[in-house]
Amino acid sequence: MMGRTHAASGLAVAAFVATATNAPPLDALALFIGVPGFALLPDIDHPKSLAGRSLGGLSGIPGRLLRHRRETHSFFGVSVFTALTAVAVWAGDHWAALAWLWFIVAVASLSALRAFGLTTRRSVWLPVAALVGATYVAANASWTLPVAVATGMLIHIFGDVVTRGGCPLLWPFTSRRFQLNWFRTNSPVETLFLWAFVVISFIGIGSYAAVAYATLPGSHP
Repeated sequence: MMGRTHAASGLAVAAFVATATNAPPLDALALFIGVPGFALLPDIDHPKSLAGRSLGGLSGIPGRLLRHRRETHSFFGVSVFTALTAVAVWAGDHWAALAWLWFIVAVASLSALRAFGLTTRRSVWLPVAALVGATYVAANASWTLPVAVATGMLIHIFGDVVTRGGCPLLWPFTSRRFQLNWFRTNSPVETLFLWAFVVISFIGIGSYAAVAYATLPGSHP
């Protein structure tokens, strides 16, 4: 599945979760921004992917050490990334924790901007804002962050499972790839899924905004 479809599916799920759980505005914003980006995170195992190119040589390191669609495309890989993020949130102001949180948030946000075509010369301020935002999130991370990491990565893996090639979900216990083989990557069928996710995202975000507005004090005459 292409990066833009992964990101769009992440946004659709984030909108649904935020609306279904009536998440507080800040948590909802974290989901809207975080999950689409973290839905691209497993591809950091490839140096030429959106995630692998997000921070230049720094984000390209994992792609030189890992095999594509193996470690980060398994339940084990999701568990490791989620656990590291949870420990970093718990550790708080420790420099290593802040560095990890900044890294994954920066990779996720910059990858999402690229996936949605928001890194043109006219919008050069957006990547800068993303890096500043990553610094803020790292310093003020909440438990929403590891949840967003796990959700985004699982969405990505499911997206690859439905395409040809699949994922080794149970690695390192077995390298067997699980695949539903519904369609090929970058095929017309995937394009239909992409637009469906976009429509669902708009409906979900609109529904959340309407519910949030209706619950504001003084919103009713």
